[in-house]
Amino acid sequence: MSTTVAHRQQAEVTLDTQTIEVIAEIEAQVVAPVQAAPVHITWAQADTGLWVANYGGYYGGTVDRQGTHFFVADTFGRIVADELDVLLRLMHQKDAATARLGVLIDAVLGDEPNDVTFVWVQGWALGARSEPLAARVRAEMDAWQAALAAEIARGHERGEFGEGDADAIAWHLLAIFDGLGAHGLVSWRDDPSRADLTRRALAGLLGVPADALRP
Repeated sequence: MSTTVAHRQQAEVTLDTQTIEVIAEIEAQVVAPVQAAPVHITWAQADTGLWVANYGGYYGGTVDRQGTHFFVADTFGRIVADELDVLLRLMHQKDAATARLGVLIDAVLGDEPNDVTFVWVQGWALGARSEPLAARVRAEMDAWQAALAAEIARGHERGEFGEGDADAIAWHLLAIFDGLGAHGLVSWRDDPSRADLTRRALAGLLGVPADALRP
């Protein structure tokens, strides 16, 4: 779907609204799940070639130009970066590296599907058609992998974990989170729990008992 918008000089600019609508709607649902009334997306031209999306009063991110189309990427980055920041603060309430990873596993793969998982899934899907969005998705995945690797390396230094490649283990753990999180969105399998499956797999990589990876 596309929308033609006239700016101040009355020239017409065709915007590819699919990415904008999906990502902006995701943000609004995460921030305020219940909408009192239907709302609409509007755009404002902040500068030449730069538009800002607004969804019912919510910031919808900048609209990046790629060829003749415009795609929004900033909303995705803000949501998933905020999630990582919150999770790291929760983890750092614990001192033991094992307990920190236990907190992380339970928070990411709890009983209820994580709303932000849906944002990730949409980011991967829509990023296949939008390089600006794909670049932001890659950057946020790098941030997650680096944060996990730092926690695992800390556990190695403290002698809590066996020898291993922290970067590779972090990548493996991130892949588990992504895959099992996506499964949870469609309620596929819950016995054993996704969190317990992850504990068992990660324990083997770290050389610790699975029960050690609990808060």
